[in-house]
Amino acid sequence: MTISKFELYKDPHGAFRWKLKSTEGRIIAVSAEAHQTMADAQQNIAAVKREAGVSDIDDQTGTTF
Repeated sequence: MTISKFELYKDPHGAFRWKLKSTEGRIIAVSAEAHQTMADAQQNIAAVKREAGVSDIDDQTGTTF
């Protein structure tokens, strides 16, 4: 079974960042900030995993369905 995955990498400035890729390999999220340590980036990934499952949608488009 293939699942989405976080890719942890160093940017050109040597800071740690992550990308969340779908099962098809498309980027669906990226870290909003650079992290100075790998541990900080991993903590950020853990927070995204923890919070994403309980997130609401805030529709600000004014569209009525």
